[in-house]
Amino acid sequence: MSVLTEDVTYGKVLATFQNNFTKFTLNVDNLFIAEVTKERLWETYVNSFPEEDGLRQSFVCNSCRQFIENYGGLVKIENNKTVSIWRFTTGTPLYQHTVDNLANLVESSSIRNIFIPAARKLGLNSNIQLLEDRTTIKWEHWALELPSRFSTYEPEFINSRTSNLQDSFSTLKRGFQEITADSVKVALELIQQNSLESGTQFKNQLESFLKTQKSFNSLKGQQQDNFCWSVIATNPVLAKTNNSAIGTFLKDLSKGVDIETAVVKFGKVMNPYNYKRPLAIITQRTIDNAEKKIKQLGLENSLARRLAVTEDVSINNMIWANRSTQTLETKGSSIFDRLKEEVADVNPQKFNKLREVAISDFINTIVPKASSIKILLENKHASNLVSLIAPVDLDSPPITKWDNGYTWVYTGGLADSVKERIKAQGGRVEGELRCSLSWYNYDDLDIHVTEPSREKIYYGNKKSGGGGELDVDMNADDISSSREAVENIIYPFNNRQMLEGKYIVKVHNYALREHQDVGFEVQIEQGGNIFTLKYNKAIKNKEYVTVAEFDYSKTDGIKFINSIDRNSPLNSKEIWGLNTNKFQDVTAIMKSPNHWENSIGNEHIFFMLKGAENKDPLIRGFFNEQLPQHLMEHKRVFEALGSKLAVEPAPSARQLSGLGFQLTKSNSFIAKVSGGSEGIIKVRI
Repeated sequence: MSVLTEDVTYGKVLATFQNNFTKFTLNVDNLFIAEVTKERLWETYVNSFPEEDGLRQSFVCNSCRQFIENYGGLVKIENNKTVSIWRFTTGTPLYQHTVDNLANLVESSSIRNIFIPAARKLGLNSNIQLLEDRTTIKWEHWALELPSRFSTYEPEFINSRTSNLQDSFSTLKRGFQEITADSVKVALELIQQNSLESGTQFKNQLESFLKTQKSFNSLKGQQQDNFCWSVIATNPVLAKTNNSAIGTFLKDLSKGVDIETAVVKFGKVMNPYNYKRPLAIITQRTIDNAEKKIKQLGLENSLARRLAVTEDVSINNMIWANRSTQTLETKGSSIFDRLKEEVADVNPQKFNKLREVAISDFINTIVPKASSIKILLENKHASNLVSLIAPVDLDSPPITKWDNGYTWVYTGGLADSVKERIKAQGGRVEGELRCSLSWYNYDDLDIHVTEPSREKIYYGNKKSGGGGELDVDMNADDISSSREAVENIIYPFNNRQMLEGKYIVKVHNYALREHQDVGFEVQIEQGGNIFTLKYNKAIKNKEYVTVAEFDYSKTDGIKFINSIDRNSPLNSKEIWGLNTNKFQDVTAIMKSPNHWENSIGNEHIFFMLKGAENKDPLIRGFFNEQLPQHLMEHKRVFEALGSKLAVEPAPSARQLSGLGFQLTKSNSFIAKVSGGSEGIIKVRI
């Protein structure tokens, strides 16, 4: 029990303890309990008193023991350090040694939890003992009373409350450690751009998290834990950041998940029934990081691009060149024959029985002996139009996977064949009739084909009674969307169900999601002829565009009634300053730049045509697939740069533009060769 050992010294110490506690809790709204066992607290207390003369035993008191075991670990957090209730001056060495030992033990321990009291009176302050002679003794004990502002809780509630607080502490600390400050800044920037579904509601929370996380990161060890407990006590909602939808989004960004993928995933969670992908996402931070990388690699000048001209390319990088295309003399022809050739259209079908050679034989055996080469430019070659792109500064470091820095672009920004993209998605490209849609943004476009029976093939009716099938349908699912999307409707060969009559092809914008890289291209293939119909304008949300109307018969194939090109694709038309269904002069033949020095990726053969002038309104200076891997961490920025950076023009007389063919893709062209193996030849690829 407690005794008076030095007159009233013990009572004075207790009074000092209680007075100090009043100062201790001044401006303090929360106390904490240290992670130290009851046994350790009591042993430290008792063993701090000397053993001689039974003094130690005189301090053994059940009331004092209950207080020390239950409340001896109380602390406050001050400047992210723990301060024990025992940290006070007693005025006597005997008790000072004891309270110092208790304070040192408690302050060296981590915090277990926020202290949640069941009552404001902690411990029994005093009690009266009735002696045998009917006299009484007043015994005083360690005890405290909490200020009235401290809330008390029902005992049965305290366990669940403390358990929840421990979970909140762990969640908050883990969030500070797992979520990067950069990810929070990106999220705030997206919210400002209105690119994050329902993101405004998280703005204040994220700003608070970012500020608080900065303070957390400035600390180490136990001070970080103390800081987290302080946050939990004053702003418990901040802990919810980590385990919420916004927390998952931040952790995805922190792990390096692509921004757009993370945004779509978040949007689906926030609004699963009506979510629409926002506009293309490029944050200021991603731009800054990409710019920093470009400067580190010395690639600033490499981004400026222009159309290449004849003198840019060394003769060593050409397979064949005709430096005198002004001399168009052809053996056995008169000037009148040549004039007739200039005005008369050539029907490609009249060359059905030509001698055929493979492209490799044509390049290796026929081209080296040729004095002049012409190619019949057919309507089906519209998607094969290609331009060579050079850096404005030819001495700048290459921005490509290969060493020369040159790139190329097909008409309409086609970097690859529509057929190859369809096959990559599991679609079929060989059949009696193929109608394929391709586009270059995240819009959900759909191709519709109405058959002579008026039955329509589209995403809601993928197989028709007429034997057609929609076998590729892309960008319907936001999460798996692509910026190189295709859809495909195929009528297989020997299809007895296929109907003769009028077909109507339309494109529908089911969901508008972007305002860049707009428009689309539809390929209609029948009987070996490919007709490419381009729509270069933005298509509005829910808008339908009628692409083509044509009659089909098993004997005559297809005959166009109307199309978005206004003229029937079978008729001659001008593309890039050249008339189709006419032979055009080849000025140079070369491999694609990725095969000039070494072989990297698919090989293309370019036939540059005299007078070809790239007239596309927007020419891409490069594609992401042409860039080295170390730039791919900034792929969104480079994707935007490729579509937005202007490519400087070049005069048609010197422009290296013409037809390109990828050697892994089936195609053909008709060539007229003078010198060596003279005559008209069908070249098969």
